[in-house]
Amino acid sequence: MTVTLSDEQYKNLCTKLNKLLGKFHKALKERDEYKKQQDELIVDIGKLRERNKELENMWRTLKNELLGRYEHYCFKFRELHPESKANRIGALYIGGKSTADIIMSRMEELDGTNEFYEFLGQMEEDTNE
Repeated sequence: MTVTLSDEQYKNLCTKLNKLLGKFHKALKERDEYKKQQDELIVDIGKLRERNKELENMWRTLKNELLGRYEHYCFKFRELHPESKANRIGALYIGGKSTADIIMSRMEELDGTNEFYEFLGQMEEDTNE
């Protein structure tokens, strides 16, 4: 099958094909840009996951350190003689224990766990034994 086109029809066809090729080229460039953005996002997500792990480890370390200090304050306070509980050292241990209590309670609120209260329950059981 042979198609005969006039010069005008041929020019119109070439113009339309050039426009279509231009749109196709533009779409390919946009696709490449989106792929590049996607790759960058994948890298960024990986970095965020790593940072999240680091922060979780730092949070856990801080929480464990505070639990240790809380236990230390309780132990030291129990070691004091009843008459010395009113002295300055006793007040410092009470203050440290109170501060640790406030911080640990707030940390539990933030991370949604009950570790501190379970820890307190365990300490109470250990004291009663």
